[in-house]
Amino acid sequence: MEITLEKYNTTGAKNETKSYPILEFKPLVHNSSLLIVRHGEMGINTGVSEIRADFKEIFKVQFIASCKIEMTDNLIIAFYFAENELTPYILDGLPLTWSQVGDCHTLFDYKNYSEICELTGETKLSILDYISEIRDGNLGINTLLIHNNEILNADKQKNLWNKIDKEKVEMN
Repeated sequence: MEITLEKYNTTGAKNETKSYPILEFKPLVHNSSLLIVRHGEMGINTGVSEIRADFKEIFKVQFIASCKIEMTDNLIIAFYFAENELTPYILDGLPLTWSQVGDCHTLFDYKNYSEICELTGETKLSILDYISEIRDGNLGINTLLIHNNEILNADKQKNLWNKIDKEKVEMN
């Protein structure tokens, strides 16, 4: 199995792309509740024109492994099955100017998120809304905020932020 990487050139020259075989791997985590979503764009031919549409493919992570390639000895990779083959997605370990070639991915654990929602009393988001919240970098999900000696789950935090935004508008 190979991983295709791209080195970003900050001097304006063309980026370098190179494929590396996985030389060794040691599984770290097996059969967890981790999922990975692959974000991409595809063309849809309407017969009149082609339009672009976003897509999200959700896969179960089969295992996470520490891998060795020519460039580095400790690449952390999540492996999942996509289109009948084991597919690697690099989580950590690349030098700063290198990245994996391909679609954007997000790693998440919806099962444990759902359990935490039961504990905190917050409204569980749909899986697509949850993925959007993660991608947007929103801190509130599964986070308890203590404000004025009150514990606020994500739902209550949204109400607080809406109230603060409304007060800011009224002050101007």
